[in-house]
Amino acid sequence: MAVIAAYPFDVGYAPSTEDAHVAAADATPHASLAGFGIDTETLFMQSTALNAAEAVSENQYATLAITADAGYELDLSSLTFGICRGGTSKVRGYLVRCSVDSYASNLIGGDLSTTYSWPTFYNANVDLTGAPFQNLAAITFRIYTYCDSGTAYTLHWVDFTVNGTVAATGGGTPGRIMRLNRRMW
Repeated sequence: MAVIAAYPFDVGYAPSTEDAHVAAADATPHASLAGFGIDTETLFMQSTALNAAEAVSENQYATLAITADAGYELDLSSLTFGICRGGTSKVRGYLVRCSVDSYASNLIGGDLSTTYSWPTFYNANVDLTGAPFQNLAAITFRIYTYCDSGTAYTLHWVDFTVNGTVAATGGGTPGRIMRLNRRMW
């Protein structure tokens, strides 16, 4: 397992690490987010959505997109990141979805305990070894946030990392092709 793309969010929205055969786009907010930026070496997001369903229906997310170069594919193994609340008041939560199922289901998410308030981060680890996450030309993640007050309270994200391998594509094993060709003569 290797790092395909890593977003530390320490000084900007761009990945600090990406495999030589991928293009990883900068983190990009949807226009409906109440706040989005880099602060104290984290990505902060603010939403006016009251709950998870509203965060989805009101497009309260940011995207991170990773595309394999022509002739390569993504074989994912895991997604890891740290997340914490900006403070202890109000319920705050998050969701992560991806393009594999057209953003229909959550990879991970829920209300974030006050245990994980600044500067204590919850370290998430999402298993992506299943068949839907293999042999991909590209994947886009959406990270959603919400707060039950309708007021823009903050969640902080760090070290958003996609792990796996980037493999060359293209045909079967050369030895097998040679055997087939010999039989044809």
